[in-house]
Amino acid sequence: DKKSERLTLPDEIANKELVGKQADFSIYVKDIKRKSLPEIDGEFLKNMGDYKDVDEFRKYIKDKMLEQKKKIRRGKIIEDILNYLLDNTKIDLPEVMINNRIKQIEDEFDSKLKEQKVKKGDYLKALNITEDKFGEEIRKRAIREIKEYLIFDALGKAEKGNINRVMRISIRKQRRL
Repeated sequence: DKKSERLTLPDEIANKELVGKQADFSIYVKDIKRKSLPEIDGEFLKNMGDYKDVDEFRKYIKDKMLEQKKKIRRGKIIEDILNYLLDNTKIDLPEVMINNRIKQIEDEFDSKLKEQKVKKGDYLKALNITEDKFGEEIRKRAIREIKEYLIFDALGKAEKGNINRVMRISIRKQRRL
């Protein structure tokens, strides 16, 4: 089946010169496919692993989904805490440290583009961003990564200090006994 439509382009498109203009679209539907799920039976279970029955398989899937939800929740909590620390920790970073990280990021990026045989200009054009905007984003990323490193390093040292302090207290208590 073939269908043609004329639509007004929305405000959210990247090329702002085209906003509000009319565009003609032609669509040709060659095929409509529908996926159908297999029956969960003994034959299906043979291909999925060593399950004695459908109930055991369903329990396994349910447990895995719950475990995944917990991991996602835990990851979100950690991300929120890290973002809070990044937003509320004042760290004066030396410019040389920032520039070194920027250089590392750019080298990694250039290497990946080279592997994929893509020119940087073509990549930026595809993303519709300028070299300056790209540089700003790399600088933001470098600053964030350095702050993350310093925060985790400080937390690690603080935790190590707490462990050492607890051990010293424990040893003193044992000596008294």
